[in-house]
Amino acid sequence: IILARTYALNHLGRHRNEGFDLCSTTHCQVYRETIDTQSEVQAIVDRAQESTRNIVVTHKNRPIDAVFHANCGGATSPSSSVWGGESPPYLSGVNDPYCVSTDNSSWTFSVSREELRATLNTTARTAIGDQLTLVRIVQHDNAGRVTKIQISGSQELVLRGEQLRSVIANSFGWAAFKSSRFSVTEQDGQFYFTGNGFGHGTGLCQIGAMARASAGHDFAEILRAYYPETDLSETQTDNRLSE
Repeated sequence: IILARTYALNHLGRHRNEGFDLCSTTHCQVYRETIDTQSEVQAIVDRAQESTRNIVVTHKNRPIDAVFHANCGGATSPSSSVWGGESPPYLSGVNDPYCVSTDNSSWTFSVSREELRATLNTTARTAIGDQLTLVRIVQHDNAGRVTKIQISGSQELVLRGEQLRSVIANSFGWAAFKSSRFSVTEQDGQFYFTGNGFGHGTGLCQIGAMARASAGHDFAEILRAYYPETDLSETQTDNRLSE
């Protein structure tokens, strides 16, 4: 609840040119209307909203970019590793033993050379041309996510792992290529990707956060663990964000 509120406040106006603030898809925050307002889950959500009313996560008195993901696989990454640019202090990456002890979410994905070439050619940033000859990891960050991967063929490209993940996921689904924490091999014209974790790997890890809550950590401890150098602050918001 606190993260959803913080993220929304940080991104207000994202769709201003279209006449609204935020959309209900993964571009902003996924929202689905509650069907059973009397359910046990809804009751828990209502209590959480009320007990944390107006609380947001801040850095230097400003709401943070409160990104989160499903499963970090044991360590989160700096936002710079995933999206480029400079990482704010609160998105510098942390080790997460609670995720490791709960579920590593190992995954595999295989794709033929021709399928991968066609997939890469679906966007200008990853277009490789008529030939694909090599996919080679050049660099990982400290959390094990791929920060540089060489793609060779008719063109020579160096991509971040998240860029490769995004273009593949757009064609095969996000559950097929789950994270940028992977290795790759090639045999007989087939590429095999093996990795762990699910999601971009920056900010709060939901699997780890649930494990911390089960271990007795309160929400303030959990948020500080994933977003160092932040505070919890009360903010005066309009009715859209007051809950």
